[in-house]
Amino acid sequence: MPTPVRPRSRLFQPPLPPGSRGLLRRAQTAPFAVPARALRAEDVRTQGLTAALRGRRMPDRGCKRFQFSSARPRPGTYKAGPRRAGPRRAGVGVRARISGWKGREAVVTTGGPPTVETIAERAGVSIASVSRVLNGHGARPETVRRVERAAAEVGYVPNAVARSLKGGRTKQLTFAMQDIGNPVYVAMVRQIQTITKAQGYRLLLHSTDAVAEDELAVVRSLADRTSDGLILCPIRITPEHVEALRTAAQPVVVIGSLPEDAPVDSVRADSVTGAELAVRHLVATGRHRIAFINGPADTVPGHNRSQGYRRALDASGLPADPELVVTTEFTIEAGARALHRLLERSPGQEPGRRAAAEGAADRARPVDAVFCANDQLALGASQALHSRGLRIPEDVAVVGMDDTVLVRAGWPPLTSVDLGSAERGKIAAEMLLERISGAEPALPPRVRTVTPRLVVRASSAPPAPPGSAGTAGAAGPPEPAGPSGPAPEELTP
Repeated sequence: MPTPVRPRSRLFQPPLPPGSRGLLRRAQTAPFAVPARALRAEDVRTQGLTAALRGRRMPDRGCKRFQFSSARPRPGTYKAGPRRAGPRRAGVGVRARISGWKGREAVVTTGGPPTVETIAERAGVSIASVSRVLNGHGARPETVRRVERAAAEVGYVPNAVARSLKGGRTKQLTFAMQDIGNPVYVAMVRQIQTITKAQGYRLLLHSTDAVAEDELAVVRSLADRTSDGLILCPIRITPEHVEALRTAAQPVVVIGSLPEDAPVDSVRADSVTGAELAVRHLVATGRHRIAFINGPADTVPGHNRSQGYRRALDASGLPADPELVVTTEFTIEAGARALHRLLERSPGQEPGRRAAAEGAADRARPVDAVFCANDQLALGASQALHSRGLRIPEDVAVVGMDDTVLVRAGWPPLTSVDLGSAERGKIAAEMLLERISGAEPALPPRVRTVTPRLVVRASSAPPAPPGSAGTAGAAGPPEPAGPSGPAPEELTP
């Protein structure tokens, strides 16, 4: 039996018999000469890594290699013992995990997720080499292969905050909107992510619920350097918004209308023209009592669409009747409630009394069309009309705005104004990436406007002649049209 040698650096290193290799052979020939740092797999399986590491100095964050005197334990996460030996209970200490194997040694990592030091230890290369490979700065093919394999084995995820502190980029962008469930913003997200993902960016989503303080907090949080840029979609613009945008720490692009002196790029929809298109279309189909269900009047879309509604009435020679306007929230439920309020104000609106009211004075005639400030309001108004036994479009025509997927969810399909939600998202993403890359650093704030177009469907067809049978009333939809059926008509200014 060989004589133990004097320990050096906490490790017994006895001479090995000729031809022996590795710890297992050493353990077979000299069991008592196992290195002091060697662990027993049985201890790890039965007592956990806590007991196995007790008395061994472990860093709060980092990794060490340990040999095992028997079979390898399965990799996993355990509790490490305390850094310094002491009367502590098992399980108290820093987090540790067996993240992989290097030859006959297990790589034990402590302090949370693996770092570049973990990868360097695992791959057997320097920390500088790992940094070059992970940042795409190039290295020898063999080094790249070893680093990438080690990073995959230990489950390494880059730290965006650390990257931003060192290199100035997190490769993350933020999109803040009013309601993440609104189909308008869903269409924007799809286009924004397509553009940004192709450039290696992740997209973070934030729903503000149209709360101004929340929107301002998102803009100010850019100073934390957790995001390289922001696409903001507010429905109200206050002086506080303008000032926050002026002092933003990272590039910002706004989807919406801004004051002329706004300090950031913006892309907007021409809602005024879009509302005019809708109302003029209803007038052209023979409607004269056109009601308007709008969102909050203090919002940018609410103000612009109300302006377009009034302009179209003036251009058509129709009076603006305040009794035909209801202001509410931009939701389906609010649209249904608003429609019931309108019908309660209008005499002769019930199916059996409409014919008698047709020849009355203008203010006494029933509503024959409803223009809604978005598709959610239009869908709610349609549901309310059906519940009252009124037919669309024979009794009341319905037109919405945004041309989202909702317009095809009900019967009949709704006419709607397409404000280019997807196109606005695409343009905003491209403008933001240009600012981040520095391709357009000296340009003044840019404004892009998307032209609206009216997509005509069955909900606003011309009314049938008196005495003729309806085609899409409360009785329900007819058989679906075949592939050769007519496509929706598209009208532009």
